[in-house]
Amino acid sequence: MLAHLFAMCQLLHMSIFAQYLTQSGTTQRAIAKAVSASPSYINELVKGTKSPSLKLAFAIERATQGAVPAASWGSDALAVQP
Repeated sequence: MLAHLFAMCQLLHMSIFAQYLTQSGTTQRAIAKAVSASPSYINELVKGTKSPSLKLAFAIERATQGAVPAASWGSDALAVQP
């Protein structure tokens, strides 16, 4: 029971992107291929140490069929990159 509660608390603190990957069973490698990003960069997004460009955020939104909206990354996180 305690392990179940701990797991639920962890899910509450996960990003929408990390939750999507966990709940859908999608691998980081699969989503990386779908959005033309490196698996290591996707891992940085999941860990929260990087933020996607606006272009990548919309690619993730499309690849997840809207389950991870581009807006979920927050306006400060989305940088327009040349």
